[in-house]
Amino acid sequence: MLALTKLNSLSVQSDLAWVTVNAMEDSERYERLKLAVTGAGFFWPIFPILGWGIGVAANAWDVYGRKPISEDEIRCEAERLRGGGGM
Repeated sequence: MLALTKLNSLSVQSDLAWVTVNAMEDSERYERLKLAVTGAGFFWPIFPILGWGIGVAANAWDVYGRKPISEDEIRCEAERLRGGGGM
């Protein structure tokens, strides 16, 4: 249970880091967005923003979206690895 708590804590920290980094420097971000909307330039930061966002979403799915592993599943896997056949 302690490992799950640490994992949830790491996920929250990662999510907060992503939000913080992407919310910083509003005036500079506004200028970049203005360039992208007017066509005067290309809004290249979208690639790292989306890439990091995909990583955060995958991490959130890994932490919050999976069902817990039961003791029976652990026992069956241990028996399978020992060569006992499992289920």
